[in-house]
Amino acid sequence: MVARMGGKKAAVELLRAAPSADLELETVAAGDEIESLHKPMLAWCGLYGVLPIYVRPDLPTTNCTGQFDFPLLHNGFSCAVEFKTTKKLKIGVSADQKLWQERAESCGVKCLITDSFKEATTFAIEHLHITIE
Repeated sequence: MVARMGGKKAAVELLRAAPSADLELETVAAGDEIESLHKPMLAWCGLYGVLPIYVRPDLPTTNCTGQFDFPLLHNGFSCAVEFKTTKKLKIGVSADQKLWQERAESCGVKCLITDSFKEATTFAIEHLHITIE
């Protein structure tokens, strides 16, 4: 994963560019989620050996309608993260996403809907039992 993205150095640079938890994302357009939240999350997954089941939201998909942005797997543990811009976060998830979330949670998968990279990675560390040294 990291090698495909340009190596560890490129992943670290993407993480440095990630929005801080205090950054107001009200002005982030839907398409900008990929740049400001998705790319750093993919880099973070590569650095910590997390397998993301990622489907780019700007392309047609054959995956399950409503799938969260980042179902994550690590050493037998799983969780899922859905990024929403602050404006969309207030509106909420679609009916398809709500159904996907209900199904995932009924299987024991913890789910998070957020506009914060820091909150997403903190959630993933906790639920994937990642040790940060």
